[in-house]
Amino acid sequence: MTYLEKEIQRLKGVIVLKDTTINEISLKLEEEIKINVKLSNFRIKMLDTLGLIGVFKNDDKAIKEVKRLKENECK
Repeated sequence: MTYLEKEIQRLKGVIVLKDTTINEISLKLEEEIKINVKLSNFRIKMLDTLGLIGVFKNDDKAIKEVKRLKENECK
């Protein structure tokens, strides 16, 4: 096997390794996107339930309301 053939084989191995890495990263990103979509949907449902859709600083108000409801439930 000539030097050029060995170098071609080495480069093919590098390409395969990079493709594998890219595919693994892509799968992880897809999973992260799915999780973020679920969290976003949950957030929207929670804000809608609390009547806070479109309200300024609605996340802060939602957190306060959930804490208040939790405290009332514990009493």
